[in-house]
Amino acid sequence: MNVKVYDPTRAEYHKRDLNASCPFCNPKVIEDQNCTKFSFEHWYVLTNKHPYMDGNVMLVPKQHHEDLDTLSEVEWIEFSKAVLEIQKVLSVMFNTESFNIGINIGKDSGRSLPHLHWQIIPRSTRRQTVLDVLGDLHVITVSSQELKERLSK
Repeated sequence: MNVKVYDPTRAEYHKRDLNASCPFCNPKVIEDQNCTKFSFEHWYVLTNKHPYMDGNVMLVPKQHHEDLDTLSEVEWIEFSKAVLEIQKVLSVMFNTESFNIGINIGKDSGRSLPHLHWQIIPRSTRRQTVLDVLGDLHVITVSSQELKERLSK
């Protein structure tokens, strides 16, 4: 079955200027999406404005990096601590121990921005709705703004 869903925010996202400055280096974007519950020296935890599922956050290096080999040893060490802390908080919030954690590297990988960022997505047994059964769709019930508020307390 081929199901199409209109999402006006996606249309806006795809119209963005790809030659514009990096959004993850933009203080306004950081302020708008930053989850202040987390405080790391080298990493931001940002809500995903276009989430794959409820609870979708991104772990983004504060310094602009496009390739893994440019991350410092200190950034890598803090990265592992950040992932564990984020998992702990999201596990409680979304009542799960299951996660997808992923990154797209390189222009042909499907990445949307060259600035490195990891998607961290809590997963749990899905509620079955008509959309799930007929269209294999995931309905997002927690907005990016609501998630930011919950992760900033």
